[in-house]
Amino acid sequence: MTYNKLPIQLINKYIWDLAAGLVDGNVVDTGVINVDNYSLNGTTSTISGITFSGEISTVTTTAPHGVIANQLCKISGVNAYYDKNHRVISTPTPTTFTIEKPALGSNAAGGGTVKEIGLFPFYPVAENSGANTDITPFVIYDFLFTPPKDTQWFIDCEKAVYTIVGELPQIYYFRNFIYETLKKFDVSAQAVNEYIQDDEIKFKFIKCEQSNYMIDEKRVDSFKPKFVTSLILTYDYTKS
Repeated sequence: MTYNKLPIQLINKYIWDLAAGLVDGNVVDTGVINVDNYSLNGTTSTISGITFSGEISTVTTTAPHGVIANQLCKISGVNAYYDKNHRVISTPTPTTFTIEKPALGSNAAGGGTVKEIGLFPFYPVAENSGANTDITPFVIYDFLFTPPKDTQWFIDCEKAVYTIVGELPQIYYFRNFIYETLKKFDVSAQAVNEYIQDDEIKFKFIKCEQSNYMIDEKRVDSFKPKFVTSLILTYDYTKS
């Protein structure tokens, strides 16, 4: 068990990958949340060609691509099969990287581009560096441990607070997206497990609820001119 791995971070990853269209289900409306805005450094490189072997495609670029294994990239201008967001599997060299081959993808000529996308605007409350508060919406989260209650000792329980920061109506839309994703108790837990495929942490139950209905949405001076709303998560999990 790696004790620096936080279960809430696995939930965050599932939510944002779902929003980015990497998980079967609803995709966030780009008119409200444009996933292309969330980039770590905005590197864009020209693709010289794409080849495949089995279920893996290798993309070659004319200059260092800057993409990172397990992060997202966006391919454009190649063809209808490759032009979308992809998760990077590996980066064998500075000018090659691998992705899962699209169902109908094949070898492709160059001419398109690849852009590194750092999709993950979930920042811990103690974060004092790296949080880009110019791009909205983003989520500030905090969590606390709670003692086991009416269950076995080996099932851990935590609560987390999501503070969603952004403009109106961004915060309403993203809050509703998160709520609809995580409100299904054991079904939501199973969906996270199936996507994350983590051998050490297995979710049993996830509950999502809104807090402070009457005074929840308010302007915050520290994020001018942004507004905030919040959700509370309760989740049980086992770890090995």
